[in-house]
Amino acid sequence: MKVVFDTNIYISWIRDRRFAELLLDVRTQKYMSSFVLMELWAGAKTKNAGRIVEQLQKSYIKADRIIEPARLFTTNISDFKLIASKLSGLKLVYVTI
Repeated sequence: MKVVFDTNIYISWIRDRRFAELLLDVRTQKYMSSFVLMELWAGAKTKNAGRIVEQLQKSYIKADRIIEPARLFTTNISDFKLIASKLSGLKLVYVTI
C-alpha cells in the first residue's frame, strides 16, 4: 500500500518517536509530499533538526519517492526561499497581496 504522512506525524516521531509503528511498517511504500518536506525544512531551526530533515530527505530522494508539484504559488517568500534551495525541481512563483 502506498502512503503519505502529514507533517505532524514526522514531527511527533522526531520529538518523541510516536507513530514509529506507522513509519517503520514494512508493508507500506512510503512517499513524501514536497509540501511536507518544505514544512519540515521551515521548522528546522537548529543544526540537529536540519540534520534530521536532511537524513529523511536523502532516504526519500534515494528511493525516488518525493511527490513534487510542477509549480507552487505562494506569498511566503522567507520560508520557501530556503525550501526551494533544497528542492531543485520545485518551481516557485511569488505573488504579492
